[in-house]
Amino acid sequence: MGRLAIIAAKGSQPRRLAQAASAAGDSPFIIGLSNQVDADFSDFEYLEMPVGQIGALLDSLTERNIQKICLSGKFIRPPLHTIKPDSHAVALISKALFSGDDKALKIVRDFFQEQGFQIVSEADYLTLDTLSSGEIFGPLLSDGQRKAVETAISALYQLGALDVGQCIITQSQRIIAIEGAEGTNEMIRRATDYLLTSPDIAESHDIAFIKMAKLAQDITLDPPVFGRETLELLITAGVSVIGLHAQKCRLSDARDELIAASNAAGITLLATDYPG
Repeated sequence: MGRLAIIAAKGSQPRRLAQAASAAGDSPFIIGLSNQVDADFSDFEYLEMPVGQIGALLDSLTERNIQKICLSGKFIRPPLHTIKPDSHAVALISKALFSGDDKALKIVRDFFQEQGFQIVSEADYLTLDTLSSGEIFGPLLSDGQRKAVETAISALYQLGALDVGQCIITQSQRIIAIEGAEGTNEMIRRATDYLLTSPDIAESHDIAFIKMAKLAQDITLDPPVFGRETLELLITAGVSVIGLHAQKCRLSDARDELIAASNAAGITLLATDYPG
């Protein structure tokens, strides 16, 4: 099928992908996005490139006979004034930067497909665990926690058509934070200051974090992912329930370790889904 290029943004996922592709017999070429990529690719063919240099990117791909491209890592949209687009990038960036995440990724996908490249999924190389429908680990939910979960799922369901974030934090029936452009972990840090915690108020324990794919989202391009770093932030924030989209939210760390760590913190971990 031709050689693979990985366009790498933030996080350790792009490196895990590169290792898996290499183990499968591919020789991945890594393009790290400047001011985004933070993993070490010293043992791979690697080129760092500013966002917006599409012409140079296409030349690099063509020179190496690349036919497949995989987008990996958390892309944080840079301030517009920091992007120096070349002539190839002006139209693409103007459409993508002012669209929701899912639509923006589809615009990028369509562009590369029009150039003759195939966009492939991380799942073609990585097998990441998920929670199965109906699974629940840890303490049984109280009525207040159940209401927090239901409020979060309902909000994400209604927001899905607007291409708004994949996760939300609720306390009882109050929405504390919805993921925006900052990403999951920064949303949790932001929400922490607004959570009401008191041993004398029962509802202060009813804090839920729910992460789910958006309605009609192409999870080939941007699947919801949950891992140990996010779990540690949720423990610090005092979240008592974590709900992850059944079969769709991928675990970036070992499933058994995440379950054990959430249980040790007294957190209920469960699979969620949309109504109907």
